[in-house]
Amino acid sequence: MTIPRSPVVAALSASLVAALAAVSLTACSSVGRDGIERYAEGLRAVDGVQGVEVAISTPLPALVHASVDVTFTPDDGVLAQLVETACGFPATPDVQLSLYAVSDTVRVAQLDIEGSCPDVAELAAIDVAARDIAGVAVGSVDATLHDDGRLRFDDTDAMDVLRALAVGATAFPGEFAVGGDDVTFASASGDEIAALATDLVALGEQYPLSGAAVSATEATLTVQGLGGEEVSEEVVTLLSERSSERWASLRLTVVGDGVVSGS
Repeated sequence: MTIPRSPVVAALSASLVAALAAVSLTACSSVGRDGIERYAEGLRAVDGVQGVEVAISTPLPALVHASVDVTFTPDDGVLAQLVETACGFPATPDVQLSLYAVSDTVRVAQLDIEGSCPDVAELAAIDVAARDIAGVAVGSVDATLHDDGRLRFDDTDAMDVLRALAVGATAFPGEFAVGGDDVTFASASGDEIAALATDLVALGEQYPLSGAAVSATEATLTVQGLGGEEVSEEVVTLLSERSSERWASLRLTVVGDGVVSGS
């Protein structure tokens, strides 16, 4: 999936923009095993790249395919050098890139990019999001932006997911959906998802929120250990006070102890 530019991407430093503008893309061509190894070695030499893993296959004797996984530290300088290095090699569709921005306990990935030259918007979105999320993450946060337009969180506490979305969702331009064990959002803009998540983080500070499923027409919130109409009314009141316009259009259901306590 090619992610279009967003205000977040446009706001990257002037040095990054200058470095990217200097990149000259060559015509797509097929490369052999030696070319892929040189490509990987070039990426490994970039300061800030934590690791490069390569898997090479030969479906036909004269055909070489490779998957290249690059783990890097989120930073403008690393980003610029990584793109410049990757795109400085002959562009080839025979390489499939997967990029992982890793900071402390946060990992944000963009998988299965077709071709050896990554799109700056794809790389910048996960780079910015990883840095934003690292600033608020309490536990380990592992998020992957897939080419089906879904941002998936794996094995992460619901409140950690919501905190991550509240600060990191705006980095992903366009619309996308959120999927996870305890938190799901229907497809929406990053700004909209961030706003919803911010409200739910505020809710979670007063009630032990352990799950949230939000679609275009309804929201189901799981409030662990609580139940009854009184709790439901308090939840509705809190969200309405934060943004009546945002929540008035959703049919809201509050679940406590696995029992629907009110709508």
